[in-house]
Amino acid sequence: MELQEVEKFLIHVEFAEEILQLAKVFILLFFKKFFVILFNFFFLLSVGCDGVPNSGKVNDQCGVCGGTNACFGCDGVPNSGKVKDVCGVCGGNGQSCLGCDG
Repeated sequence: MELQEVEKFLIHVEFAEEILQLAKVFILLFFKKFFVILFNFFFLLSVGCDGVPNSGKVNDQCGVCGGTNACFGCDGVPNSGKVKDVCGVCGGNGQSCLGCDG
């Protein structure tokens, strides 16, 4: 090989090494960004309705965070306001259990 050919070959090798270094940097940045996005995705999925990570709290059927569905009436309907009367009748008026003397 002539000296000029050797110099050209070395320039190509140096250029190839620079491209390889740039490719490595690009790959590392890409995976770092991908990891951050993936981490945030799973972190946000595990946040409870109270905003606390991994609290496990969810909104009940009444829309209360960590609630117990207390808005349900005795008829099973949310926010119906129905309660059992003194006779144990859901939504009753307390008259159904009274006798003739009542």
